[in-house]
Amino acid sequence: MNEEEQAAAARRVRRLIYMAAGGKIQEEDLGNGETDLRTIGLDSLGYLNLLEGLERTFGVAIDLDQEEDHSFLHTIDNIVRYIGARSAQA
Repeated sequence: MNEEEQAAAARRVRRLIYMAAGGKIQEEDLGNGETDLRTIGLDSLGYLNLLEGLERTFGVAIDLDQEEDHSFLHTIDNIVRYIGARSAQA
């Protein structure tokens, strides 16, 4: 992914997080790509909604049982890197 594609993906991920949280997280809280989503209130149901949104939006399958390290879900930047890597593998 080039920088422009990463920025576009980050915007989509921010929107997905906002929707997955059901409005419990303000969009302005998602401005920093390194903000830990767990500390700003994304709960387990929010993470499930986010996973579904990521799979639908980016066309990647995410199987948490196959992932040893779940830290890719902790920040927007980590999610974008993960999506970029998964897209490159496809």
